Amino acid sequence: MEWNKNFQTNSIFVYNFPNEWMENDIKKNFMIFGTINNIIIDKDINIYAFIQYNDTEASQKAIEVMNGKEINGKLLKVTSRKIVDECIDMNTNKLDSQQKSQVINIIRYIYL
Repeated sequence: MEWNKNFQTNSIFVYNFPNEWMENDIKKNFMIFGTINNIIIDKDINIYAFIQYNDTEASQKAIEVMNGKEINGKLLKVTSRKIVDECIDMNTNKLDSQQKSQVINIIRYIYL
């Protein structure tokens, strides 16, 4: 699947989902808000995912409903991908992928 041109406005960043969740679990819990075009999960540490919806309204509804929702004893953190991307862009110029991953981890604790 490809990210469409509106990926920042119709995509969300999901963190702190249950450790056992896989892509299908994320899809099952988030497809109720609208058509999902793409899901990307950090496969190294499986602690965050980006979900792209077909439209901005679906992504906003997912944020409103799912942010702070308790699932299996964990509170989901859900925010706009645009906010996360802006933080990463400001903080990761010329970093390698491992360093970027570390910055993402720091940012999620600060902003989520």
